[in-house]
Amino acid sequence: RLVVAASDVYKRQVINRLIQGPFEDEYFRTLPANLQVISISVKDKICYVNFDSSFLTDALSIDGNLIVYSIVNSLTELPDIQRVQIMVDGDSNIVFRDISLSSPLERNLNY
Repeated sequence: RLVVAASDVYKRQVINRLIQGPFEDEYFRTLPANLQVISISVKDKICYVNFDSSFLTDALSIDGNLIVYSIVNSLTELPDIQRVQIMVDGDSNIVFRDISLSSPLERNLNY
């Protein structure tokens, strides 16, 4: 029997909720609806989120910082996460709209 830690469930719920998008009309989606999470894990208070290539190819036409920090700021609300490493198909050596994803990102409430 597989035992999943509560925090593992919460991490995935946070990301899935972002992918679902808002229920209210005055808010807008930050992640494409077809985005797939390949894996998500936490080590040393860093959350590693590995998305499929639709993170890059189907990204919405909004400010890249809003996309990235919707993920980072949402996940760092969880008590065991201080930083977030975003990966695409296992690769973190990515620049997404002038934002380097090569190292873990900290919460940024400017977005």
